[in-house]
Amino acid sequence: FNLTARLHKATFGSGTSFGKTAFQDCFNLIAFIGTPNAYGLVKNCSALRVACVTKGVPVYGELFRGCCSLRHVTGTNGNLYENYNFMGCQALEELDLDTTKVGQMSVHGCFALRSLRFTDELNTILTQAMQNALSLVRVTLPSKVETIGAQAFANAGLKEVHILAETPPTLANSNAFPGGCTFYVPAASLEAYKTATNWSAYASRMVGE
Repeated sequence: FNLTARLHKATFGSGTSFGKTAFQDCFNLIAFIGTPNAYGLVKNCSALRVACVTKGVPVYGELFRGCCSLRHVTGTNGNLYENYNFMGCQALEELDLDTTKVGQMSVHGCFALRSLRFTDELNTILTQAMQNALSLVRVTLPSKVETIGAQAFANAGLKEVHILAETPPTLANSNAFPGGCTFYVPAASLEAYKTATNWSAYASRMVGE
């Protein structure tokens, strides 16, 4: 289907299979409903506005990469978001990620993203996952987060980072977060965060709550 100019909507059930990048560059595709069972399935569909993903199935990498008009995504519960899935979705304003891992550069360059919610089961955020999320001013990291990759939130618009983990997650480097944001950590763990590797770079901006 690549470069199919007349295709406006794609709807299919869980038993349907497609090859890698099957709908890539379908520039007039505006709606996607179905099971994302192939790598880069709707990559670079620049007119895509709405997507409904089948719940509880794996999501392959680069699914919505470059879908610069995508505004609404539903049905994401239980999906594992691999690398680059929402990279370059410049119009996306809200996103719920019900997954244990946020892949590398998964939400990179989502300039309009204002609301990002994670499942309580989240434990890993990979490199540059939310980099350049310029409109994202507040985020809460659940209590089970154990690892945060390099530049995970670099150059995001963050003003507040609320971290619920009692034990400081492993932080890949001291550039994971933008300058100027305040970190709210469990009061009983404040000193542990202030002295933890790479977290110590943010010690002056930490508050116990």
